[in-house]
Amino acid sequence: MKAIDRSLASARAQATWSAWLELTKPRIALLVVVSAFVAALLSAGPDSNVARAAEAALWIGLVAASSAAFNQILERDTDALMQRTQSRPLVTGTLRVRDAILFASALGAVGTAALAWRFNQAAALLALGTLATYALIYTPLKRVSSLNTVVGAVAGAMPPL
Repeated sequence: MKAIDRSLASARAQATWSAWLELTKPRIALLVVVSAFVAALLSAGPDSNVARAAEAALWIGLVAASSAAFNQILERDTDALMQRTQSRPLVTGTLRVRDAILFASALGAVGTAALAWRFNQAAALLALGTLATYALIYTPLKRVSSLNTVVGAVAGAMPPL
């Protein structure tokens, strides 16, 4: 009986971990991390520091993950209507909205603070600007105008900066 209980607890933990990961849209976040990493290497020229570029990309990736989570928080009602998105964790109730808001806020705060502390305020402000543009402008604009594509392009171009 105890083995079944442990197996069930393990399956629940794995499902919860998967839901948190899905909330961050890991494929998109990975693209942001790679583009930020390459941009950091290129901007430093021949004297580039790979570890420093990787660190910057990591913090930028946390902010990207925060943006993705806020996007899902704001779109959970429309996500429920589309077959492609109706199994997302906020739609299915796997994660609570309040917990997702706290998680997204923590990711964004840690990523932005680390960029300010370890790099500079300009990097932190660009990351924060990306988050705000994506979550507060791009996401709501998707419902009312095709201009969301332009706003999304701006948000997507900021991480390499």
